[in-house]
Amino acid sequence: MNRWDGVGNLTRTPVLDETPDGTLRTTFRVAIDREHKSPDGQRKTDFISCVAWGSLATLITTYGRKGRLVSVGGELQSRTVVGGEHHSTAYEIRVESFQFLDARPRDTERPTA
Repeated sequence: MNRWDGVGNLTRTPVLDETPDGTLRTTFRVAIDREHKSPDGQRKTDFISCVAWGSLATLITTYGRKGRLVSVGGELQSRTVVGGEHHSTAYEIRVESFQFLDARPRDTERPTA
């Protein structure tokens, strides 16, 4: 079984884009604090890359804002990144479930009369 679940904060406001074949997509990262502190007393944070597709991508970009607390679930996938003579493997979560865990932020701009 390949399943990953995590709770953390969006590191930036997600942006919706479109692939060449017209599929909607958003990529974003979630900052997740580790449960235990390091020997020097500092709490470490992991930054998890995520990708969502279609209507889920639209939902995330419509309501997602930097700092919002979210729950993300999905499949861990890898892809090879080629740059010149160097190759590296990048890991990301292909989002299958997503939930906002905080109150929806209010719009700061209101229409004037």
